[in-house]
Amino acid sequence: MGKYKYCDRAHTLVGYYENGKVTHLKPEEAPEGVVIESAWSDEDEALLLKEADERKERAWRDSEMQRVVSSLDQIKNDREFGGTSYQGDATAEQLNDYRIKLCEYPNQPEFPYGARPKFSEV
Repeated sequence: MGKYKYCDRAHTLVGYYENGKVTHLKPEEAPEGVVIESAWSDEDEALLLKEADERKERAWRDSEMQRVVSSLDQIKNDREFGGTSYQGDATAEQLNDYRIKLCEYPNQPEFPYGARPKFSEV
């Protein structure tokens, strides 16, 4: 079931929101008995804040992932070409375990409010 919401403060336009689509109509065109919500609700505010937190957490995860993948590439190149470009203490297995935790992080039910993966836990 979709939602009816006023699109403006003057209440001259209503939007019907369903499955990611919006249909605009005049308030008198809304079906009888439906509740037309205000243009901005506490639910909208909570969703907006959650989306911002999700972007922040994904940016952190992407930054961590970039660092881990770079280290894994250095280890691989050192093995393949016989060098010593990798200066870290972690093994490839530890880095890969952490990489997997980073990949899974956004799929956790508590995301974006749960605990971030920690390298020390691998």
